[in-house]
Amino acid sequence: MKESSILVISGLSGVGKTSLVDALCKEYHWCRPVLGTTTRIPRSGEVNGRHYHFMGKAEFRSRKAKGQFVEHVDLFGDSYAIGRKALEYARNGGDGLAIMILSPPGMKTIREQYPDDTYTMFVYPPSPEVLEERAGDRIKRDNAPFSGHVNLEYDYHLVNDEFKTTLHWLKLVAMATRGRRKLNILNQGIK
Repeated sequence: MKESSILVISGLSGVGKTSLVDALCKEYHWCRPVLGTTTRIPRSGEVNGRHYHFMGKAEFRSRKAKGQFVEHVDLFGDSYAIGRKALEYARNGGDGLAIMILSPPGMKTIREQYPDDTYTMFVYPPSPEVLEERAGDRIKRDNAPFSGHVNLEYDYHLVNDEFKTTLHWLKLVAMATRGRRKLNILNQGIK
């Protein structure tokens, strides 16, 4: 059975990754989000099974030891992972697109394990001021691993300066990725 392509999206906290993925998957039935698992405490408004699979550290360690995660990373005293079964489920059928939000180390792990099926995108804020407005207190804590530079390891780079325009570009990338084609477009908004 043919398996679906994978699109990994990374970016700074507060840049709009989750909003973009939610809007894309709401419009296209073939878009299959892969929820991550984490040991961190849910933020206000986050729901278990919708935003993440939240679990305790002991359960996380046990699942990790059993090889139930395809990738995992420790950040800021908490653990994050993508479940092997969750990714397999999203890829079944072959005509969709498994889409996930990961840190750069997570992206590298997925790309190493699925080199022929993985496409990547990094989303940037239009400015540091807008990012601070969006992310608030999370900005310094969550964005430390990204260090503010353009990461050239990604296939696509988008600046989320206007949501509808950014979503339009994400749709184009998703449709091409679903068909296992790489778009030959200029990276939008990267100077």
